[in-house]
Amino acid sequence: MLVDFSRATCLIFLVLLALSPPCSWGAVIERDWRAPGDGLLTYDTVNQREWLDLSQTLRINFPPNYRVEDVALELEPGGMFEGFTWANIEDVTEFAQSAGIDTTTLDYSVNGAAAGIAVNLLSPTFGPTSVNNSYSVGFLNDTLPSSLGSPAPAYALFASLPSSASAGLALRTNVGDTARPPNSGLMLYRNVPEPNAFALLVVGLAGPVLVYGVSHRSGGEA
Repeated sequence: MLVDFSRATCLIFLVLLALSPPCSWGAVIERDWRAPGDGLLTYDTVNQREWLDLSQTLRINFPPNYRVEDVALELEPGGMFEGFTWANIEDVTEFAQSAGIDTTTLDYSVNGAAAGIAVNLLSPTFGPTSVNNSYSVGFLNDTLPSSLGSPAPAYALFASLPSSASAGLALRTNVGDTARPPNSGLMLYRNVPEPNAFALLVVGLAGPVLVYGVSHRSGGEA
């Protein structure tokens, strides 16, 4: 009996396609950075990026005279954050969307659960308080118009605030370096491309089908 290899391959492809989740579902998961179990990275499976825990980039971890820009110098070769990139507004927005946050609203009923997970993964930089309010504040490699009209350093505010019924991602500015909270960090990520699981399944299953088809074809021709 001869096996129609092209039909078998198409069948495998269609089955796997039906079983694979849509790309838009996305996910963010905890990973380790320096030691097993430290949980200091958050992996964005959609954009294939590892985000460093904000607890590692807090200004209070550095000398009192360190500015945000001084912390960013640690991204250079030999620095403690070598290999990472200082995120901009687009980067952090993509991360929030991967985490399931609707970045067009701060409605708690929409974003409460997803924002709470994001805050816990990135590390709260404020809170939680008695009413479970929590924040993660990370400065970005961007400027935005400030209340004074001139550009000022931008920061990403991930918040889960049941007390005010608001949650999600807010992009804001502070005026002047002295106004930047010392217990805020820098949003840093690194690209970590990984093999597509679906592609690996196709390759893994195509091999046995190929061998099966060839062997039966040979047997039929004998």
